[in-house]
Amino acid sequence: MQEEIKRIIGITLNIYEKNDFDALIKVLSEDQIYFFYIKGFFKQNSKNKSNIFVGSISEFEIFCKYQLSKNYYLLKKAHLINFYDFTSFQLNKLEKLMYCFQQIEEANYNFFKTYQKFLEDEDFYNKNYLLTYLLVQTLKTKGKELITNECVICRKDKNLFCFNLNEGGMLCFDHKKENSISQLEYLKAFYYLGISFEQYKLYANEQINSILFKTIYEFSQD
Repeated sequence: MQEEIKRIIGITLNIYEKNDFDALIKVLSEDQIYFFYIKGFFKQNSKNKSNIFVGSISEFEIFCKYQLSKNYYLLKKAHLINFYDFTSFQLNKLEKLMYCFQQIEEANYNFFKTYQKFLEDEDFYNKNYLLTYLLVQTLKTKGKELITNECVICRKDKNLFCFNLNEGGMLCFDHKKENSISQLEYLKAFYYLGISFEQYKLYANEQINSILFKTIYEFSQD
């Protein structure tokens, strides 16, 4: 009887060593987080090792029969689809991107599709802006989603005045707090950061993006 094989396209988020040569990899698909056990991954003659990298998009063939537990499967073979040469990233940016990968705790369609488009068109997907957008998406998977399009207290989308991450995001004039960011250009960028990467790219500049990333990154580590 032919072995039933399932094929999944996903981003490798992390690679963990198991035993002497085996590995467990964490993979994000469009709608699910998976873990695939790979026998002999760290052996010199491993074919899978040349097709799986953190940050790569691959097609994974898994044995349906060997479901070790929920969303845990034994991997048969991987085929590399797209891989970015991370040597072009500055070290601090690469560390932040790896941080985003490691923080994902559940599926996020926007993270998956935006990163996939970045690999296909890196010229459009400015790395600095990309990191800020992906970081916001990782917060959603950790139950720390930021509200960008309405007041977090009264839920009205009028008279938005400032945003404060410790309060959960945007605030209207009636519910403004001290130590919030209220400059109009930052409010616009923050608002569209919650809409789409394409919209955020239109309303942010390098200075705004730098401040937003620093603020959100610090918030994510609390």
